[in-house]
Amino acid sequence: MITVFQKSADELSVSFPYTPERVKHIKRISGRRWDPKSKCWLVPNTSGSQSQLKHEFQEEEIIWDSMTQEKTKDEKELAVQPTDSNNALTHQDSEWVKWCGLKSKTLTHKE
Repeated sequence: MITVFQKSADELSVSFPYTPERVKHIKRISGRRWDPKSKCWLVPNTSGSQSQLKHEFQEEEIIWDSMTQEKTKDEKELAVQPTDSNNALTHQDSEWVKWCGLKSKTLTHKE
């Protein structure tokens, strides 16, 4: 599972359990950098970077911060309304969000 949060107006924070294959994929994203302090990958907050993330991790579930993912008209029409159960962060997710210094927000995911 790949988790993407908006770190700032200019950057997205990308995290995932380590595998050499995932690192190979994230290194293909233009402008990416490793942040040793937060232990997350940072990528530019652009539609191009978002497209690259979707392409590189197309075989994986990506959980997007709802403020991050730019949706097309078709995606908006197909969006499922969140419920309490699919809108809740797990304890582990909540701890990761705190650890990275991010604020918890509603999450959506690509199915």
